Amino acid sequence: MTQCYTSPVNQSVSVVFLMWYLGIGSGVELTSSESGLLEELGYYLAKSGWNLRAGGLGAIDDALVSGASSYVKGFIPEIACMHELIIPFSQYRNYSADGDAIHAYSKLPSEIQNQALGIGERYSKKSRLKSRFQRQMLGCGAVLVNGTDLLTPVKFAITLFREDVVVRGESYAGSAFSYESNIYRLLSAYNIPLFNVANEEHRDRIINFIKLKQRASTQVSNPSCISFKKAI
Repeated sequence: MTQCYTSPVNQSVSVVFLMWYLGIGSGVELTSSESGLLEELGYYLAKSGWNLRAGGLGAIDDALVSGASSYVKGFIPEIACMHELIIPFSQYRNYSADGDAIHAYSKLPSEIQNQALGIGERYSKKSRLKSRFQRQMLGCGAVLVNGTDLLTPVKFAITLFREDVVVRGESYAGSAFSYESNIYRLLSAYNIPLFNVANEEHRDRIINFIKLKQRASTQVSNPSCISFKKAI
């Protein structure tokens, strides 16, 4: 399933690409119910034709990847992978870059890395980042939002932030550096919707989408026709 979008990086370039959404780990530990909900969401979004992009940061990414993978494994023969991870280095947490479904920002062409870093710096609250690690994470965040070619931006993002203050990056007006906060700011700058599973309203709408998909699976021949964004 493909759609034609104009990248916010280069408004003059239109490209055809898969439908992507972003899973943003925030380093939090998930309850079993939260993990189960995210796995179901990953599964049914894959069933709707949405491909997951994630950074492998934490349990949120892991749960969404698990759900998307479960959908793919239900086919014999197995269909193409419906997720990709973009990690800052070749080895990150329990992930290793393979150049296929798992990409390392550090291994991308230098031109892409430099352009991504420029995008990240444009929206970062830190005017100067001296740490190589910070610069690496900042550029990686820009690639997560825009894709490894910087031309395939996500259409929405999923996260879980218990304090429930993540609203288009508005809570990150301070100067402290944070991998997630810079991604939130970039989403805000591009007007990309961000759904927080810890937000009661967002969670109820996500559950509603899952229930609609579950009912549709038994009632129609093509349950993927139910749109995530329309359902919520």
